[in-house]
Amino acid sequence: YCRAVPKQGDGILDEEISLRFPSNVYVDYDDPTIYSRTRRLRDIIQDIMQAHADGIHFREWNAGPDLDPVMTPDGFTIDIKVDLSTGFIHGGNGHNCGTWMDKMGESAKAGNRGIPATPRDGAAIEIIALLASTLRWLSSDGESTITGQKGVRVKDGQGFQSFSEWYDRLAASFDRNFYIPTDPEDDKGHHLDPTLIKIRGMYKDTYGASTPNCDYQLRPNMIVALAICPEIFPAAHAQQALATAERHLVGPL
Repeated sequence: YCRAVPKQGDGILDEEISLRFPSNVYVDYDDPTIYSRTRRLRDIIQDIMQAHADGIHFREWNAGPDLDPVMTPDGFTIDIKVDLSTGFIHGGNGHNCGTWMDKMGESAKAGNRGIPATPRDGAAIEIIALLASTLRWLSSDGESTITGQKGVRVKDGQGFQSFSEWYDRLAASFDRNFYIPTDPEDDKGHHLDPTLIKIRGMYKDTYGASTPNCDYQLRPNMIVALAICPEIFPAAHAQQALATAERHLVGPL
């Protein structure tokens, strides 16, 4: 939270934010060090972008039955990484209910205890849209005044990635990897497995899931993505996806 009343306009970026954790180590709610460290909002934004470029890897605090009595041990391990060949962020795992749309199996008798019904690991479409919208914003004014940086450092000796280059790569990769054309003749321009396609004229729910079939599920998350960053959707494909969602997902209410 901000200690002071936020300034008007871009001035809010210079507000000092009190951080819940004093470092990258978990401390409980009654620890005297909570909120003891402050950082400017613009620096926090840069920290977040750099963390995703570096990769985020951790095991959930208090992992085990006290946190989730059903989930298997592997579900508590979180790995998030960026694929700079596409610009997509990949994360989650097949043992964890990644979103509100999933349900953890709980029946030992049925053999589904600790097995999510429809895990959403890989690159989730609404997360990719959030990333694209953020990158577009960060590169909208010359790539420097929002965070004071033009981009992020890239691991493994790949140098520096500007926000605008990252956005351009993501935007160029998005439709090719997520859209499922209405006409099979157009499949050659997209990254698809035709044997897994159930419904055409839609956007995949995820890309690169550990269970490939999960990529091809029709879910309303593609509409969330469209609302967040319409710029990465070709208009004709967006209109087709909306029609598909209306036909299959919109109920009588």
